Amino acid sequence: MRQRVWVMVIAAIAFAAPAIAQQRPLVTEDPETIGSGNILIEGGFDEWRDVTYPASGLEGNLIRFPTLGVSFGLGSIAELQIDGGLYNHLHVTHRLGGPLASEMNFTGDSTHDVEDIVVATKIRVLSEEAGRPAVGIRFATMPSLLKRKLMPVPDPTHPSATGPPAADSSAASRCSARTCIPSISFRKPS
Repeated sequence: MRQRVWVMVIAAIAFAAPAIAQQRPLVTEDPETIGSGNILIEGGFDEWRDVTYPASGLEGNLIRFPTLGVSFGLGSIAELQIDGGLYNHLHVTHRLGGPLASEMNFTGDSTHDVEDIVVATKIRVLSEEAGRPAVGIRFATMPSLLKRKLMPVPDPTHPSATGPPAADSSAASRCSARTCIPSISFRKPS
C-alpha cells in the first residue's frame, strides 16, 4: 500500500505541467465604501507581460509606475474614486495590424505615455450580513481611444458608419469592464 502511494506521488510530480498563474491576487473592487468623510490613498506599480492592444496593433511588456488612487467618502453608501498613474512604458515585442496602427508614429521597440485618469462613483446597494454578501455598483469614465481627438458620434441610421472598425467592440468591452462593475464580497461579516 505504501509503495503504491509513493509511485502515485512520483508519477504526479513527473507528469505535472508547469502552472501559469498571475503573481498577485485579482484586482477586485470591495463593495463596501470607505465611509463618510474618509479619504483613502492607494499606490503601487504594475508589470504586465505579453499585453495586446488590438486597436493599435501593439503587443509587448508594460510597466506602469506609479499607479495612484484617491477615494473620497461621500456618505455612508457612496464614494468618489480618482485613479490613474504617472508613467507607462511599453516594450514592444510585436507590431500587429490594427485599425489605429497608422497612428503609432514612434520608432524603436518602446514607447511611453501617461496613464489615463479614471473618475468613478461607487455605491453600496446591499450591506454585508450573515448569509448574504455585500453588493455594490461602480460607474466610471471611459478614456478616449485617441489622445486629443474627439470620438465621432455615429449617425442614428448607420450605427457603425463612423469611427475605427473596432471602436464599437472596444467601447462595448470598456463599458462592460469599467462603466458598471457589480461588486460582491463573500467574506464573513466582521
